Amino acid sequence: MHTAMAHSTVTFERTFAASRERLFDAWRDPAKRATWAVPFEGVTINYTATAFRQGGLDRCECVAGDERFDIATHYFTINDDALIVSAETLLIDDTGQGVTLISAEFFDQAAGSRLALTLQTVGIGGSGFETELEGGWRHALDAMALLLDAPASAS
Repeated sequence: MHTAMAHSTVTFERTFAASRERLFDAWRDPAKRATWAVPFEGVTINYTATAFRQGGLDRCECVAGDERFDIATHYFTINDDALIVSAETLLIDDTGQGVTLISAEFFDQAAGSRLALTLQTVGIGGSGFETELEGGWRHALDAMALLLDAPASAS
């Protein structure tokens, strides 16, 4: 049986007022990730397993109304405050929709930090995952900017 595959590569570069360390921490901390990593409005992310370390695996369930999808993230390389290389698999009803290799590099900037993010994606079986992913990451990066660039709250 032949399953059709479609490929895409997208690169984003974003600057943030937050330091490189705060930017990296937004990826490391699952509670923060659940806040910014939503691919579109109305999605809730619930982590069922987290292991942010080289060789680690995160699992989460994303819920939007009656829709539910599962994401597994495998971490291949993590250099603290510098880079992350991981792969995400998206499943709906236990059926693979696509896989993305994610390469994230974190840099210091004069007034904050810069993120260089490359997504190499394969959509499976006509799912359209490879085209929908770009919009989902744009939304997530906008949410990350709101989280990181907001004034720190006094505690």
